[in-house]
Amino acid sequence: MAGAHIYMQSANSADLPPEAIQESLNNQIIGEHSTTFISESMERDFEPDPNREYVRIEAYKYHEYNDNEAVFEMTVANLEPGTEEVAIRVSVLVSMGWRDGDWRFYVPEDMMGEARIIDSLEGFEFLPGFGE
Repeated sequence: MAGAHIYMQSANSADLPPEAIQESLNNQIIGEHSTTFISESMERDFEPDPNREYVRIEAYKYHEYNDNEAVFEMTVANLEPGTEEVAIRVSVLVSMGWRDGDWRFYVPEDMMGEARIIDSLEGFEFLPGFGE
């Protein structure tokens, strides 16, 4: 679950202190596209996204896992404002690498290219407190 944490924490719109986001950008982002991702992130504001309260990670599914790498999908539900009703559910493919004693997020060339809309959480493992 470190992957989900790093993925969400490295977003400029995260509801976190700028120092926490900066720490993720500096130490937990790797891959050939990481420099561009970090540069573009630094150009944007670190203000929290007010719509973040309507985003919820619900489940995950491992595709690959070993001591050095992991690939998993995590589902992100966008909720209707003021409700728990899911407006849209997206699955995001996340690749991680174990480096220097910690998991790091491999930045893909196209972040949205790693996402797909899903209708069901069938085949995913639910995080505590979630289920269909």
